[in-house]
Amino acid sequence: MQVSSRQLNSVLEKQIFSVFYQTLSDLRTPEEIKTVLTDLLTETELTALAKRLAIATFLEKGRSYENIRDTLKVSSATIAS
Repeated sequence: MQVSSRQLNSVLEKQIFSVFYQTLSDLRTPEEIKTVLTDLLTETELTALAKRLAIATFLEKGRSYENIRDTLKVSSATIAS
């Protein structure tokens, strides 16, 4: 999915994100989370999101860029972003 280069009205953008965050916070079980995320994201987007979460977890645990890169098959640029 490509994001439009046209900017949203800032009030509307805040409302959209507020609904998004509230929707996620209302989810109670892993199955509910899986259902919502698979409805919203493509398989590729879901994999990218899961890898980003794994990167954050690995960095927090002190794993090296090289180890993360080799384990998750991601670039150093992805780890740094």
